[in-house]
Amino acid sequence: MFKNLTFIILLTLCANISYAQSVLQVFSAGSQKPLMNAAIYYKCLDSKCPVSKNLIYTDSLGKCVINGIHGYNIEVMMIGYVRYKTTLTANQNKSIYLKENVNDLNEFVVTGQYEQTSAVKSVQKN
Repeated sequence: MFKNLTFIILLTLCANISYAQSVLQVFSAGSQKPLMNAAIYYKCLDSKCPVSKNLIYTDSLGKCVINGIHGYNIEVMMIGYVRYKTTLTANQNKSIYLKENVNDLNEFVVTGQYEQTSAVKSVQKN
């Protein structure tokens, strides 16, 4: 009887460990809206991980799920926003707010050509 009970407890613990999930949700810091297709690059902190690094993307609600029982270094990237780096432990849910990366241009140059020419001749020199 004791062996059966011990086996059931161990089986339950193993089942809970194998389904460990961390949910990340990514938002814009300015508008507070979820960011769809933000890239999440994560690297396992434990050398025993079956997959040491991976890349996933957020869904339309800005959410993504990382399955695993280890801790991870996380890097969140999206065009037009500042990169965000953090560490995530197993079963930790986290909301991340990305700041907009705005660069104002004081000047810009528009070039063009009237007909097809080689690259060497395409810019007029004075």
